[in-house]
Amino acid sequence: MITHAEATNKKWGKNQPLCMQWARARKFATVSADPSKVSCTRCAKQLGVKPAAKVESGSPTGTCQCCFGTFKAPKSVTLSLHGYERPGNGYIVGRCRGEGHVPFEVSCEQTKIWLQELKGIRDGMKERLAKLEVNAIEELVAWVDTNERDRNYRHVKKAVVVKRGEEEKRNPFYPETDSFRYYKIPSFDALRKSTINEVKGNISQVENDITFVAGKVDSWVATPWPKKV
Repeated sequence: MITHAEATNKKWGKNQPLCMQWARARKFATVSADPSKVSCTRCAKQLGVKPAAKVESGSPTGTCQCCFGTFKAPKSVTLSLHGYERPGNGYIVGRCRGEGHVPFEVSCEQTKIWLQELKGIRDGMKERLAKLEVNAIEELVAWVDTNERDRNYRHVKKAVVVKRGEEEKRNPFYPETDSFRYYKIPSFDALRKSTINEVKGNISQVENDITFVAGKVDSWVATPWPKKV
C-alpha cells in the first residue's frame, strides 16, 4: 500500500495526494500529513524527504515452500489455496502440497519433505526404467484417440492395455477405412521403446527439480515476515 502526502486540490478539496495536485482525474488513495509516512516517491520528492518503506496492504504474501510461487496468507500464518502444474513428472498437479503451511521465509521443513519425495519419485522411475530395458513388463498402457472431442474441441483419449507380444492393430474407435498410423494401437515392442524414452525424459526433469530444491534447502535462511514490499 502506497501512502501519499496530504494536499489540497482546487477541484476536489482536502485530503488529496500531493503528486496528483494538477491531475485531471481524481485519485482515491491513502494520504498522510506526516512526511515520515509518505511512501510515494513523487510526493516525497516534492516534500524533499526520503520515501518511507511501502507497507503491504491486506493479507501478507509469502513464498510457497514447494512450488516457490508467491501467494496470500489470509490468516497471516499459512499460505492460501493455490494450484501448480508440474508434469515433469515429479508430480504436483492442481492443488499444491505447500498450501496450508507457513511460507518459505519462515521455514523450509516442507521443502525438505518435498525434496525427499522427489528423490523417491526418481528412484521409482529408475526401477521402472530398469524393468522396461530388460523387458520385464507384462503389459503397458497406450493412450489412443477416441474420435471424439470435448467441449473445448480437444481430442478425447482412452487408455488401452497392450500385452506382451501383441502386434500393432487398428484403433477400434475409427472406421476400418482409416489406415493412417495415427489411428493405430502400437505394438507392445514399439510402445515399450517409446515408454523407455518417456521415462528417461521424466527422470531427467525430476533430477533437475531435485537439484533446484536441494539448492533452496542448502541456502535457506529465515527472513523477516510478513515482509515489506
